[in-house]
Amino acid sequence: MKKKHNGVVSIWKFIFALPILLHHFYAINDVTGEKHQLFICGAIAVDFFFLVSGCLLAKKVASEERRQDDRPLYLATKDFIFGKIKGFYPYLLFSFLIFLGISLVLHNRTSWELLGGFVDLTLLQMAGLPNLGYVGGAWFLSSMIIGMLVIYPLAKKYKKNFSLVIAPLIVIFLGGYMIKTAPSLRDAKAWIIFTTVGNAKAIFELAAGCIVYEISEWLKTISFTKIGKFALSLIGTLSFAFVISVNLLKNDVRSFDWLFIMCLMLGVSIAFSEQTLFFNLADNRLFFFLEKVSAPLFLNNFVFIKITNEFAPFCQMAWADKCKIVFVGAILLSVMELYIIDGIQAVWRKIKKPIKGIFIVDKTI
Repeated sequence: MKKKHNGVVSIWKFIFALPILLHHFYAINDVTGEKHQLFICGAIAVDFFFLVSGCLLAKKVASEERRQDDRPLYLATKDFIFGKIKGFYPYLLFSFLIFLGISLVLHNRTSWELLGGFVDLTLLQMAGLPNLGYVGGAWFLSSMIIGMLVIYPLAKKYKKNFSLVIAPLIVIFLGGYMIKTAPSLRDAKAWIIFTTVGNAKAIFELAAGCIVYEISEWLKTISFTKIGKFALSLIGTLSFAFVISVNLLKNDVRSFDWLFIMCLMLGVSIAFSEQTLFFNLADNRLFFFLEKVSAPLFLNNFVFIKITNEFAPFCQMAWADKCKIVFVGAILLSVMELYIIDGIQAVWRKIKKPIKGIFIVDKTI
């Protein structure tokens, strides 16, 4: 029997990409000189993506354990990390090239400044490397990879002992420390002790995602009635709706970050449980497509912010009109990007082997 795609997770990925887009409206210039704080706390949606990534990491480790994977830990870690990078790197490169093109047109950059922009492509900017930050969302990918380099080997080595013992300790101590002392969980590039908030948050929330995976697997073992599934679906939906609505409508909510993270953990656990009333209905191509759009949308939102801020035809437009252009433009560009990258990858698959043969001897012959 064909395994169903979890469209519940898919549609929530797309929905949570939108608050991040709205959050970045603060960077849109207003001709009046006013600094807008509307949707400023929408960055809490990033925490959802870290939790989902942690859950998928734990799911991958469990799958490898069932297959009795006996690869050395360093090799398994390398394969896992490079697999993740391979999945998102085309979108990062696409957005970077657009930003680079805009910067070359709009600014007289020195060669050293342009070189600094390429740090985005190394995924090391959150390790402290200085960069121009061409791609606004690239910090998340950097922190995610750094966090996975910590969490995956531990989860792989200790398995359930990690998810049920070590991960809760990370959540309690590292998470508690951050919520208590960090200026804001949303200020990803601020430094705390020896690393950035983004990196510490990645480690803390990837570990929390491993706990979420165990909860979702436990929920799968329960035989819910239709009323039970309805209640579960309602709880999950309300958990997400509460986090999104409060963080979009209110600006002074940072003291409740602990509550938001707990709600997100609850919602993600339910979404991955496959026990929601609309799990079968959500298994469709539209939701899967929207999930794919969420990745480039996360990276592309600053493209139109830069355009509306710095291209003359848009500079004198009203702030609200600029917001509309950024919102619609980011979504349309992300959809177009999917088809462009799919086409490039199809061509690459056809020419990869002969190009590789120019430089590397095929030992299988």
